[in-house]
Amino acid sequence: MHKGIIPLIVAIILILIVFSAGIAFSSWGKNLIDIFKGTTENKTKTEMKISHINFEIVHASGTEIGIRNTGKISINVNELSFYSNDTLIDVFSITTPPSGTNFIEPGQVVVFNMTQSVENSEIKVTGPFGVSKTFKVK
Repeated sequence: MHKGIIPLIVAIILILIVFSAGIAFSSWGKNLIDIFKGTTENKTKTEMKISHINFEIVHASGTEIGIRNTGKISINVNELSFYSNDTLIDVFSITTPPSGTNFIEPGQVVVFNMTQSVENSEIKVTGPFGVSKTFKVK
């Protein structure tokens, strides 16, 4: 009688071990897929934003630099950096956009008043995601 019970108990234990391992592997695999899915979604959203961000330097003279948003989404003015001959220059004030907003809307031109003259220099403006434009001032 003992000969038949022991193999049955061993078989049940093996089945439970395999079943538990399957559940653990399934849970781990689902988490792994969720991680890859989240990374891919974030990358896709970032790439979509990059493709919709564009601007141009419309004028630069004296201490003023004018930027037009030629993209499809708003640009936060705090994400723009200004360089004169590869040296970072500070913004003294912003003539536009209207008070209370920090965004350049698509099609809108914003004039930045710099702390130093940009005459006779090469102006480089970098924006979100590394988008940059260069303008030579004579």
